[in-house]
Amino acid sequence: MDGTGASRESPGIGGGRTVLAADDNDTNRMVIQHMLASLGFSALIARDGVEALEILESPKGRAVEAVLMDCHMPLLDGFDTTRFIRARERDLGLPRCPIIAVTASVGRADEDSAKAAGMDDFVTKPVSRQVLAETLTRWLDPETGNAGSPPSTRPPLETGQDELASIGGVALLDQVRALYLADALERARDLGVALERNDAPAMAALAHALKGASLSVGATDVARPAGALEHLCRSGLTTGAEALVGAILRALACGGSPTP
Repeated sequence: MDGTGASRESPGIGGGRTVLAADDNDTNRMVIQHMLASLGFSALIARDGVEALEILESPKGRAVEAVLMDCHMPLLDGFDTTRFIRARERDLGLPRCPIIAVTASVGRADEDSAKAAGMDDFVTKPVSRQVLAETLTRWLDPETGNAGSPPSTRPPLETGQDELASIGGVALLDQVRALYLADALERARDLGVALERNDAPAMAALAHALKGASLSVGATDVARPAGALEHLCRSGLTTGAEALVGAILRALACGGSPTP
């Protein structure tokens, strides 16, 4: 990483071009940053929609050629961030920047909302290196990438350790796992507090974030109950939440059980 917060690597398909990635989770940001670098892209990283807009309006934002946008972030989510970007492009007469939605949700709701907000493509976590490369090529090199084709095929759930190890070896894998476990344990503690308060919206938001980070590292034993908890709480129900939180805690006690 250089002094501007951009990650750089020798040119590959990215050719040193700049991609902005916005995600509120530390683990997801680390994974996507290394994945972009491994493809030869210069990565600018934002922690939320507000920071993404600040980067785009700064001098270094003029180099951004595509945006990877997490849909669910605090302060300003990916949908509203995209609306601000599209309005800014119209007001200033700027060329349209490809915005690719990135989410842990597998239903149609996020995909439809992303399209309505002005996003161009849609990929689900865990995002494999191959899907990321194909998606960025589709929009940055349309003569070879078939821009405007249907959204990328969703990768298998078990994208995880092998993907990370192929990018950065054991050192990166250990670094990502340590960051993931620290973050996941903190979110699990917050889940316990929300459970005691019977706060369904808070549990849904925490479970969604935990599911996304778990998918990024292949921790399927955490991702599955977290996904079930999110679905339950988004429906406004909490019956059964205690058992699902317990399953999450047991999986984390075993180190997250990442898929080999």
